[in-house]
Amino acid sequence: MTPQAAYSIARAFVCYLRDCGVSATPPTIVLGRDSRPTSPAIHEGVTEALLKEGVQVIDIGVCSSPMLALAVIEWKADGGMMVTASHNIVSDNGLKLCRREAIALSQEDGLTEVRGIAERGIFSRDDRSGKVETRSARELYRDAVMRVAGAGDATNVVCDTGWGESALTLPLLGGQYDVIHPENDLSKATHRSTALNVGELTDLRDTLREKHIDWGFAFDSDEDRVGVMHREYGALSTDEVAFVLARWALRKYPKTTIVGDLTLSRDIARTVESMGGVFVRSRVGHSYVECAMRDSGASFGAESSGHYFFQVLGSKDSGIAGMLAFMEAVREEDVLQLLHKEKEYCVTTTIIPKAQKAVFLAEELARVYGDGTIDWLDGLAVRYDDWGFVLRESQTEDVWRLVVEQKKNTKENHSEAVKQRITDILSHAQ
Repeated sequence: MTPQAAYSIARAFVCYLRDCGVSATPPTIVLGRDSRPTSPAIHEGVTEALLKEGVQVIDIGVCSSPMLALAVIEWKADGGMMVTASHNIVSDNGLKLCRREAIALSQEDGLTEVRGIAERGIFSRDDRSGKVETRSARELYRDAVMRVAGAGDATNVVCDTGWGESALTLPLLGGQYDVIHPENDLSKATHRSTALNVGELTDLRDTLREKHIDWGFAFDSDEDRVGVMHREYGALSTDEVAFVLARWALRKYPKTTIVGDLTLSRDIARTVESMGGVFVRSRVGHSYVECAMRDSGASFGAESSGHYFFQVLGSKDSGIAGMLAFMEAVREEDVLQLLHKEKEYCVTTTIIPKAQKAVFLAEELARVYGDGTIDWLDGLAVRYDDWGFVLRESQTEDVWRLVVEQKKNTKENHSEAVKQRITDILSHAQ
């Protein structure tokens, strides 16, 4: 992402909003950025483009993606632009785009059109005169996440910001959190701040052990994801976190609807339904989970990549809110005992590089596993009584993602068996 590319995309974004009739004249757009070294220059390119399109820019400066989304919602802006590469490495950069109500653009809803307009590069020569207003959204965001769950006792918690934007929010919560990497400066980041890359969260693991603190939380760079770690148990899987938070949501909002993406284990649906709730299965991707939440009126949603969504935040995700909700869940029930006794399935994810030649891998697997229950909601999903798998093409990388669930302590390793089938199919195709 270069400032020049960002300039074209920003102008194209405004054109798209006008063409679709989803913005006022002049439109108001909230603009923010993360602390990557390349973000100021891209932010400048975006600002120049928005001003030429006559936009009323509300610049909230360095912020997190959830903070920008809440600002778009609360200030009733026509859209938002966040300069960030999210969980990608620090040398990457990009733009997150949303329209009114902070509804994220997706490939099926806006991004393809914006890309086409940007690539054509045909914009009006009549420069419009926009304006920039500088405003803070930090208190607004703090108040919003505190509506999800109170801060509670923060003395038994360690937070790893990864030098990302959560370093801005944590001091606002009022608790005495033990914070690793309290500076918001991604130029110092020494690992991919994905919040899920457990092998690189050694600072968090070591701090929990050295200080005898039970719970740790790790945030990705733009603070829309959170990972959870326990001093003795180790890192919880996103499936385990979703299981705990679904139960939390049903205690807080009885008989509510919960949304989860199709790669989460069937444990989630089972516990939701056993507590009197309704479970809605969604495609993978935060824009799809958000859409399913709005359509169903769900109070909570979870995605297997560590995004957790809350209706009180306009169905948006937030890593900080995810932490506060999980801490409240810990106060309400013995989470580790719950996972040991009630969680029946484990989930494993394998990354499979794409073949150089075109291979109809999903179709071949559907033939091989034709005796199972099959659906094509998002890639190939196959389910048996005690195990199943999902195979999807990544939207951001040239890989397939294989997610296998099976009952704990079963002798057969279904994940290895499916991987061997895939290897056989790819070898035969080559």
